[in-house]
Amino acid sequence: NMTLLWVIAWSCFSSFLDANEVRVTNYEAGSTIRYPVALLRGELMDRSEKEIVVENESSQRASRRIVGVALDGRFRALAELVPGENRLRL
Repeated sequence: NMTLLWVIAWSCFSSFLDANEVRVTNYEAGSTIRYPVALLRGELMDRSEKEIVVENESSQRASRRIVGVALDGRFRALAELVPGENRLRL
């Protein structure tokens, strides 16, 4: 099993979003998934952003950092996972 755990630089779980906040909408922190790549979907408070960077701090692979796309305050990005806990920074 692979555990997906988000570590986000901003507090994204409050009901009011600051200008730099990110909210993942299709997974919750601590989710367990059984495949090596996760497609993250979510919302950005800054609707002008065109990309988002996902970095797996638990990985030593060259693919630990992947750039995803953003449009009109929504984003999609892939995250390559490693066996065990994965700490993702968005």
